[in-house]
Amino acid sequence: EENRENARRILNDGISLLNESDYEHKFKNYPEAQASVLHGVAQASMHLGDYNQALSYLEEASIYNPEDISIYRDLTIAQLRCGEKNSYFLIDAVEMGLDDCEVSLIEAESAYAGENYESAYEKAVSAAEKAVDSRKENRQEIIQRSALLAVESAERCGKSRECIDFSVKMSEVSGRFDQIFWLRKAGELCAKTVDDGQNSDSETADTCISQGISCYEKIMDCGYAQSTDFYNLAYLYEQAGQLMECRELLVQMYEGE
Repeated sequence: EENRENARRILNDGISLLNESDYEHKFKNYPEAQASVLHGVAQASMHLGDYNQALSYLEEASIYNPEDISIYRDLTIAQLRCGEKNSYFLIDAVEMGLDDCEVSLIEAESAYAGENYESAYEKAVSAAEKAVDSRKENRQEIIQRSALLAVESAERCGKSRECIDFSVKMSEVSGRFDQIFWLRKAGELCAKTVDDGQNSDSETADTCISQGISCYEKIMDCGYAQSTDFYNLAYLYEQAGQLMECRELLVQMYEGE
C-alpha cells in the first residue's frame, strides 16, 4: 500500500507538471528530460495497473528520446498488458541491446498477461536472479519489478511457501530500505498464510510462524516498524505461544500512541 501511495504521488506530480501552461516552453530544448517525465508518469501508471494510460505516455516518451532502451522495454510490457500478443517495440528493444534480465522480465509479463501464472513466476524469478548477477548499472529497478511480479504470480497460483522464501531471499540481496520492504512482504505473507490456515501440518505451521517472527524482529531492530508490523508480530507471537513477548509488544504499542 505504501508503494501504491508513492506511485499515486509521482503520477499526480507528473501530470501536474505536464498540465502546466509553460510545460512545452520549459522542455523545448530538453527532449530527453521531457521523455524522462513522461516515462516516470507511465511507470507510476503501470504500478497502479493503468496500462492503457501508461501506453499513451510511453509512446510520446519514445518520440522525445528514441534512444532510451528502457522506454521500449516498458512499451513492450504495456502493450502485452493491454492485450497485444506481438509487440513491435520488442524488436527495437532487442536491437538496441536489451539485457537478458529485461528480456526475462518481458517474458514473465507476457505469461502473466496470458494468465499463465506458474510460468510467470518462474520467468520473473529468473529475471530477478539475472538482474542480481548483472554488472550493468541501474539493475535495482529490474530486481524489484521482477521480484514483485514473482510474488504476485506465486500468490495467484498458490505458491505460498515459495512466495515467502523468495521474499526473504530478496531481502538478503537488497539495500537497506528495499530490505525492509521485502522483510515486511515476507512477514505479511507468513501472517496471512497462518491466518488462512493454509498449513496442513504443525511442523510447516511452526516454520512459517518462526520465519514471520524473524522478519518482523529484523524490521523492529532497524527502527522502521509500522503499526501493521506491530500487530502482525503480536499475532505471530500469540500463535507461537510466546504470550509474554506478545503482551510486551502490545504494551509498547499502547504506550507509543
